[in-house]
Parts: sequence; C-alpha cells; structure tokens
Amino acid sequence: MQFDELFDKGFICFGDDGKIMVSKLIEKDCYELLNISSSDQIALTDKNKGYLKWHRDKIFKR
Repeated sequence: MQFDELFDKGFICFGDDGKIMVSKLIEKDCYELLNISSSDQIALTDKNKGYLKWHRDKIFKR
C-alpha cells in the first residue's frame, strides 16, 4: 500500500508540523511492511495545513 492510499483511507495523516500521524489501527509491527517511519515528515504550506486539519477531523482514523 502506498502513502497516498493509506492517506486516502485515513490510516495516516500529517500534523501541522508535517510529521506523520499513524492510526492506532495500524500495529507498529506493520510499519516496516508499509514503509512507514515515525520520523517521516513532509514540507507544508499554509494551504496544505487547512486541508490536513480537515482530513484529521473528518477522515483520519485515530
């Protein structure tokens, strides 16, 4: 599964600082298999931050 698919399905999101947030539905044992690192981070613009807030509130599966 790619990052975009994990994101679209609500299994990952990114905080306002760009750091990855991983749903508790994904066990830490699976991070390597899914190529997820708790240190993953993306660069964000103010425009991205607004969308990501919406995604965290509506889509992300905490």
